[in-house]
Amino acid sequence: MLLVSAACVGDEGTGYVEARFDPPECPIGEVNDSLKLLRYDAGWLATERYLGVIYLQVYDHQVRLEETDGLSIRVPLQELVDRGLLVLDPARDRLVRADQSQALRLPVGLGQDELNASFSLYLTCPDQPSFPAIGTLVLNDLVLAAEGEDTGVDEHVQGSFTATLTRSLDGPVVGQLRSEFDFLPPRQPLATFK
Repeated sequence: MLLVSAACVGDEGTGYVEARFDPPECPIGEVNDSLKLLRYDAGWLATERYLGVIYLQVYDHQVRLEETDGLSIRVPLQELVDRGLLVLDPARDRLVRADQSQALRLPVGLGQDELNASFSLYLTCPDQPSFPAIGTLVLNDLVLAAEGEDTGVDEHVQGSFTATLTRSLDGPVVGQLRSEFDFLPPRQPLATFK
């Protein structure tokens, strides 16, 4: 089994990613012994907001995902609002969990209308970098600006993600992943394209 771990401790929060691969191959069919000991500190915990969608990011470095190793989880905010799982707290003008007494548990799959996640190793495995993830996102605390323009202002994300990793959307399971995170998203501009 291959163990990959990412951790971050800073003013904005803490987080880690841990993945076990069997076998530790990169590229496909070639065992990469250096992957067995791969460990790094996550240098970037953030959100990236689009119209109706937010990405939770636990990255090795503060760069584009295609330039680092990292975990990205796509959360369709508007769908969660439409389903009544997130509501507007009018006193704070923030989206929050509808039931504050328990964590929000969300399935993560491979479908276009589902939450999606990918564990990417662009630095470590540039020939075969992305691993789709199927699992469960648990949000113990989620406070997001109602308007995308206010991303990074009075926001908080705290939760965990456990998943199986595959080589492709219809490929076999090649590993397991666990992540925990607790951070204040930094201020970033709203991306208005879909």
